[in-house]
Amino acid sequence: MLERRREYRKRCFLGGRIEFNQRRSTMDCLVRDESQGGMRLVVTESVTMPLEFDLNLRDRSHVRRVELAWRRGNELGVREVKNA
Repeated sequence: MLERRREYRKRCFLGGRIEFNQRRSTMDCLVRDESQGGMRLVVTESVTMPLEFDLNLRDRSHVRRVELAWRRGNELGVREVKNA
């Protein structure tokens, strides 16, 4: 299979929470892999996602501002927003 990614992706299994609408709306997610440029998330709900949202990684005790890069079914590709 042809690899189109520019960066190496490290597989992981991290619990997270997607937060938007001034943190009034939240949704649990699972981070399945990550690279220097972004992450692949898996969500259980099929809802409309905003273009930017906060990603709270429970195991790492910090929140990242990310933007939606792509979506296929219940999988999302996100990248960190610069200057956030």
